Amino acid sequence: IALARENNIPIIVYSIHEKGGFGDILRGGGRCTVVTDD
Repeated sequence: IALARENNIPIIVYSIHEKGGFGDILRGGGRCTVVTDD
């Protein structure tokens, strides 16, 4: 988390229990939460 904060890299939180969830995120869709340091 510190590395992401220091380098302004957002953290994407998603469910690993949803089938195809990671692929959906990579394609720009799916259900997720993006954590940024605004």
